[in-house]
Amino acid sequence: DMQVIIIDVWRRAESLANQSGNAILFECMKTATTIVPSETLYSMTLDTAARFLSSTDNNLKCAGIETLSRLIDDGDAGKVQQHQLAIVDCLKSSDLTLKSRTLDLLFKMTGPNNIDIIFQEMLAYVVDNSVDSESRRSACIRLLEVAEKFSPSLNWFVDCVTTLLQSAGGLAPSAAEDSLISVLRNGSEGQDPEGDIMLQHRTCNRYYAMLSDSKLPDSLVRVISWTIGEFGLDSGLTFDSICAALGNILESYNKCAEVQIVAIMSLEKLNSRSGRDLPVETKEILNDLRSSPHLEVQQTAVEAGSLAR
Repeated sequence: DMQVIIIDVWRRAESLANQSGNAILFECMKTATTIVPSETLYSMTLDTAARFLSSTDNNLKCAGIETLSRLIDDGDAGKVQQHQLAIVDCLKSSDLTLKSRTLDLLFKMTGPNNIDIIFQEMLAYVVDNSVDSESRRSACIRLLEVAEKFSPSLNWFVDCVTTLLQSAGGLAPSAAEDSLISVLRNGSEGQDPEGDIMLQHRTCNRYYAMLSDSKLPDSLVRVISWTIGEFGLDSGLTFDSICAALGNILESYNKCAEVQIVAIMSLEKLNSRSGRDLPVETKEILNDLRSSPHLEVQQTAVEAGSLAR
């Protein structure tokens, strides 16, 4: 009985072709997504929402985004994904409210079949300086969540989370570092040993090459320091080149105690595994760090120095 009335009101509102009619259409769509599901009403809802999204009026775009969010809440993610390009286009708007609501919808509609394109679009939002820091920080957290949930491969995950750390810097959650290290350490958990080794070597060499960039965020440098210390020798990097790279990190990131501690521990590990003496230059850097203003750095440097060959 309700459906007949709603469809009649819907048609009349469409014929108005003005803001009042659009307001009524929005109420029709909200009602259609609230009552017992009807294929007819859902089809009309999708068509009207798509028309709203194609409008130049940001208020109508917001109404379209909210409507599609309601459909996803009702379990119709597949139908909503048909309008993915129009939804992504809304994320590029200068209207911050529209961007925020669009981002929420994109997170809801993310799945294995569209994670790649949505991840890239969300990343663009994260690095948009016109958006407030808290919103971007929250987006980083959710971006890591969908990457962990829908990652098509370990290689894809490592590449994308590395890009997230590099692009978002201090806005990225610390869990991103932990996730990267966990994936590199554990890989496929024994299901593909050869693939795991290839991933470690590939990532290690990529990270080593990235060190030529002097503006890497601390969070990524910590992961790089751990990785080249853990897998550097097996990846084809020479002992001296790894020591030099870690030494440069210790000098370049002297204001970040966390980075220095990871780099020192990587040197310890490298020294122990290789059975070789640390280069004189590296030992001098460790000796200088004994007087670091950071107590933990002092202690770690003393321990590394006492164990150094």
